[in-house]
Amino acid sequence: MLSNHFHKFHSCGNSALVFFDPNPETYPYNREHISSLLSNEKGVGADNLLIVKPSRLFDFEIVGFNRDGSNVGMCLNGVRCVTAFLRNEGRIAPSQKEVRFVLEGKEVLASFAPGDQDSIAVGISEYSFEPTMVPHTLNPVARGTQQADRGELPFYELQVPSGSFHVASVTLGNPHCVIFSADLSLIDLHRLGPEIENCIHFPERTNVEFVQIVDNERVRVLFWERGVGATSSSGSGALSAFLVANRAGYVGSRVTLELPGGFFEAGLGRFGQPTITGPVCEIFKGSLCVQRSEPLHRLRSSTRSTSFGTNAC
Repeated sequence: MLSNHFHKFHSCGNSALVFFDPNPETYPYNREHISSLLSNEKGVGADNLLIVKPSRLFDFEIVGFNRDGSNVGMCLNGVRCVTAFLRNEGRIAPSQKEVRFVLEGKEVLASFAPGDQDSIAVGISEYSFEPTMVPHTLNPVARGTQQADRGELPFYELQVPSGSFHVASVTLGNPHCVIFSADLSLIDLHRLGPEIENCIHFPERTNVEFVQIVDNERVRVLFWERGVGATSSSGSGALSAFLVANRAGYVGSRVTLELPGGFFEAGLGRFGQPTITGPVCEIFKGSLCVQRSEPLHRLRSSTRSTSFGTNAC
């Protein structure tokens, strides 16, 4: 039997279990164990599982999984949670302002917001609107329609059992399908989310964001995460919503995102690199025991709760 310590965090309601494991290949992380561990009924319960370990080329490497046991591809809220974990546990110096990670082969930079150590900014350098990179096989919307002519951003026709939509797409290392709506209260997220996530035109499935433009500095977003379901927030989803809205000309270079679980700030840096900033909170920590050949069968957790960012809890 192997034992390991975990810490549970959330960023605006999007939860993650964080493990520090310098040799994760020695631990039985398979889809069955992960799904069981992240289940509310059988395990600790969380949206994602993140394993952090030292890296030769970066400060740390992150390996991440969704609730169904699939790889995250990208998880910016997870990076935020890992950064808070490293700070809380003394694995980075108190004076260190930035932490460089590699996640699924992508570089991610986390930094503590100036003047607000309770918030963490996460920035990426790689993203793409190209259909082959997302990937998807949707047909473009005909030119001359309102959305087809929105700046440089292409829109595509999407047909699912519950309706037809004009959508945009982007990848940050994981695929995102972004749909604009005049009123998010009319969106049946639990019906449309799984239909779009599993649409055959997204061969790797997709995350889904429904976006309502309030004005050129504020948007509202609903999230359906690939391999997870409806979530209160999503770092990569929020940043994808911003990137699409910005490219379409709906918003400027900085925006406040209103989420079911709170608020994020997104923007473009001096050289065009996108960042997303928000709070993070440590909920509790504990230890778990699993057998290599069996699913999670016993869990013990502490009752200690530590706030890292009082706005998050």
